[in-house]
Amino acid sequence: MQAMILGSLQDYTGTDRVVTSAIRTDPTYSLSYRLLADLYHRQGHDSEAAARLRALQSAHPEVAEIYVQLAFIYHERLADAASYELAYEANSRLLRLISDGDPAQVLAAEMNLLECRLTVGRYREVLAKAPELLTRLGDDADNRLAVHVLVLAAQVLSRDDRGALKTADEVRRIYNDDFKSSGKWHGWLYDGTLPYVQKHVAADARMTALAELIQAINKTSSFREQSGPAPAVSGEVFDRLTAALEARRTGGSVPVTGTR
Repeated sequence: MQAMILGSLQDYTGTDRVVTSAIRTDPTYSLSYRLLADLYHRQGHDSEAAARLRALQSAHPEVAEIYVQLAFIYHERLADAASYELAYEANSRLLRLISDGDPAQVLAAEMNLLECRLTVGRYREVLAKAPELLTRLGDDADNRLAVHVLVLAAQVLSRDDRGALKTADEVRRIYNDDFKSSGKWHGWLYDGTLPYVQKHVAADARMTALAELIQAINKTSSFREQSGPAPAVSGEVFDRLTAALEARRTGGSVPVTGTR
């Protein structure tokens, strides 16, 4: 609690001292690592946070939260080719570490690993793993939407336009029924996936439209500062992706537009 108060007052030196002491006293306490990652992020020092956590990982390889924070920093904050690989590695090691533990924690790690599979180019693995994850998610709209967004991206990136059309319809349905109608915020963050997709845009209207859709959904993330209902994703965003997929499948063309 003291570290959180000091952090809110931007006493970064004091917060670092308290967090370091807390980790030394009880290295298994998860909140300490979250505070540490947040402390560095507030100062714009995410690379330094990763280095600090890697050192702690070497000292405490059995602490799951270190892998969680490392994966998040690599994938969502650093978000470059090398970092995607490191996020994949961190999530893979996390899953091996907790495989016999809390089912909810295991499922969360598998969800995160699914996203990492996408951003290291393992599209077939995304498509192979997604159905089993969906059977375990039940009516969890947040994670069901996330899985379908990741599957959609994998299908577009692997040029499965027929499959992408079906998945795009399902993404639209879930979003409209469970989020847009109520102004609900989406509990997933695509800050790592979005730049990965944007790098593949080139002059391909399908990729441009996919990036636009992911960017629009990402703006509804509950990780943002929330004030009132979440901003709605326009139906035109979905329509542009559908048109681009249909045009490629039927041999037509659509104009390439920039993401918003």
